[in-house]
Amino acid sequence: MLCTVISGPSLALALKQVALGEPDSELFELRIDLLRDCNFTEISTLVDACSKPIVMTFREVVPSYFKELLELQPAYVDLDHHFSIDLFQKIRQTSPSTQTIRSWHSSESFPTCLEELYQGLKGEAIDLIKLCPTVQKTTEALELLCFQKKHPKKVISIAMGERGRPVRLLTVKFGSPFSYAAPSPEHRTAPGQLTAQEMNVCSSFSEISEETRLFGLIGTPLCKSIGDLAHNSAFDEFGYDAVYVKFELEEEELPLFFQQAEQLGIVGLSVTMPLKVAVLSYLTDLSPEAKKIGAVNTLYRKGSEWYGSNSDGAGASQALLQKTDLEGKKVALLGAGGAARAIAYRLKLVGAKVTVYNRTLSRAEKIADELGVEAAPLESLDDYEILVNCTPLSMPVAVEQLRSGTTVLETNIRPLESELVKAAEARGLKVVYGYEMFVEQAVLQWGIWFSDQFDYKLLRSFLYLVSQDHLLRKTAGML
Repeated sequence: MLCTVISGPSLALALKQVALGEPDSELFELRIDLLRDCNFTEISTLVDACSKPIVMTFREVVPSYFKELLELQPAYVDLDHHFSIDLFQKIRQTSPSTQTIRSWHSSESFPTCLEELYQGLKGEAIDLIKLCPTVQKTTEALELLCFQKKHPKKVISIAMGERGRPVRLLTVKFGSPFSYAAPSPEHRTAPGQLTAQEMNVCSSFSEISEETRLFGLIGTPLCKSIGDLAHNSAFDEFGYDAVYVKFELEEEELPLFFQQAEQLGIVGLSVTMPLKVAVLSYLTDLSPEAKKIGAVNTLYRKGSEWYGSNSDGAGASQALLQKTDLEGKKVALLGAGGAARAIAYRLKLVGAKVTVYNRTLSRAEKIADELGVEAAPLESLDDYEILVNCTPLSMPVAVEQLRSGTTVLETNIRPLESELVKAAEARGLKVVYGYEMFVEQAVLQWGIWFSDQFDYKLLRSFLYLVSQDHLLRKTAGML
């Protein structure tokens, strides 16, 4: 269940928040500690306005009219851990149908032992323990989810901070009775908190269950990725009980992450910068193409073993073929990362003449030596028919280096129109957008994850529509 947090502080604002949360919520949390402009009569009015069950939450103190609030029969009462057990017993006596929650919050370092903390918080007349640590790493967030999985229906886990978002999205899958959301972006009450709408857009939250298959994206930064939006929309459209979540991950977290991924039942992953090469040592085997490229963008798990593949190169070539021929064409490929390796390999395979350009020439030469293509310093960029930007830069070349009659592939998805794309369009060049390559490689990922048990053409058309619509709305400031 999704619980929308109502924080006021006035009755008028609280009623507005209830109206905003109504479409996506199954519970409302009334933060009595934050509804500081409301008296008992106004809170009673607020309770009447809520069409869903109520969680009443108290942090520092309980008001003088606490007993009267209990007589309103909330579904849950949430008290901070510093309150005495006697108060929990009083709730049980006054409102026997109300479930009690004992909460622990921390903005400090992640607890050294979650089990010890949990056992110390349990007590008579306490129905649920709520753990809300602040996390600095995704692996801390996943440790909390692993703990949640061990204590289904007894713990509510919420990780605060931007790296804690996977917990907010997945805690119900692993046995938490509910998760929390803000009614709107301006009414967030905790760091990393998502809105109710974001919860459903990012993960189709309302459909997640214990049986839901878990996929995700690893790398950093992930703020420009549309993978969760696209894959989750497709899961919904084509009837897959699956969810795709972003895991913002540093390279040093990989050893622990793969242990946690098995515990949590993650079955497939997309991989982005800077992990496309770093993950190789954790894989049992690679597809033939991934072996030759030396980088992966797609992982799948069999038992306790992980396998890697790469759809970046094929995705780029398919996207380019919608606008131009490739055989015999001179391709200038900018950048020397994992995506550049994959695209260089695939374009050479289909007969293009590839030169890798990079500011650090030695990195370009390494790819050239391993894949049998050419290398050159970026400042020497000149003779080409197709330009592929595999750098994170919005404008990696000077405008005067854009040649007439050429095709430009921008591999970055956001913004929809990078400075390079704008300059290319202004000169009348053919442009392949980042989302077009994304769609082509995403369809190939489905083939790896789901063994071709879907209609490629329908999926491809759907992903094009969803991706383009989202990016256009984002550009127009509608999201």
